[in-house]
Parts: sequence; structure tokens; C-alpha cells
Amino acid sequence: MTNPMNHQRGQMTIEMLLMIIVMLAMGMTLSNFARSQGWVKSLVSGPWKPMQAMIENGVWIAADSKQYHPHHRRRHGSYDSDHVPGSGADDGGLD
Repeated sequence: MTNPMNHQRGQMTIEMLLMIIVMLAMGMTLSNFARSQGWVKSLVSGPWKPMQAMIENGVWIAADSKQYHPHHRRRHGSYDSDHVPGSGADDGGLD
């Protein structure tokens, strides 16, 4: 009579199950650590600041980009193209 404990059937299934549990535990640990350190937030918000400045104000400079928005330039309509004092024609219209 053969001992049923000597057979290798199901060993691969058990090993794969144990490997899945170990990988899942490592993934959850890494995810919790990354969340507590704020890695994902820094990866997303870092490159977003210049993009936000370009979308909102038309410049790539993130710091104080509101002052470069075209709305803040002094403009007037004239067919003669005359210079208005304080219009900022020499500095691109920025004040």
C-alpha cells in the first residue's frame, strides 16, 4: 500500500498560492509606504505646476504666472498705432 503523502500532486498549486500571498503582501506594504511618504503626489503635482501656468496664463513659469496673463496688459485700440504713455509697449505690455 502506498502512502498518499508521498505524491507530488498539488505541490505546484500550493507553491503558487504562497507566492501570490507573498507578492500581494509586498505590494500592499510598498503601496502603504509610498502613500505615507507622498511619492505619488510629488510625481503628479511637480510636473503639473508648469502645465497649469501654461493653461491658465500662457507662460511656462509657474511662480507668479498671473502677472503674465494677457488680461493684465494695458491695451487700447488705435488705427494710428500711437504710443500711449504707460502702455508698456517697450516691455511687451507688462506692468
